[in-house]
Parts: sequence; C-alpha cells; structure tokens
Amino acid sequence: MAYITSMEQMGIDKGIKQGIQTGIQLGEATMLQSLLESKFLQIPKHYLKRIEEAPADILLQWAKRFISAQCVEEVFDE
Repeated sequence: MAYITSMEQMGIDKGIKQGIQTGIQLGEATMLQSLLESKFLQIPKHYLKRIEEAPADILLQWAKRFISAQCVEEVFDE
C-alpha cells in the first residue's frame, strides 16, 4: 500500500468534495429542465443556458418557483 501524505489527502478530499458538488448541480439542473419541459413543453435556449450555468442553490430556488409558475418566465424572473 502506498503512503499518502497529509497534503495529498487534503487534495484528494478537495477533489471528492468538488466532484460531489458538481454531481449535485448536474442532477438538479437535469431535474429542473425535465420538469420545465414536461409542464411548458418548449424551453427557450437562453433559459437552458441559465440552468446549465447556475449553482445548486439557485437551481433549488427556481425549482420552488416552478411549483406555482404559470409560464416559464415566472420561474426565472425575480
């Protein structure tokens, strides 16, 4: 078994944390896009780009707005 220094372990831990965050963001983005498409059918490309680039906390905020939204604009407009 190879020896791992504390600095290497910190790097590994940071990489794992970043990977988890990326996975969460991707999952939330995919779910929101799927929900929007099922409710509103066509989603303008500029909204899809915003979904793709948004952090997880913003995606969650948009998902909550989705519940009562009557149109796609209501999800994204503040």
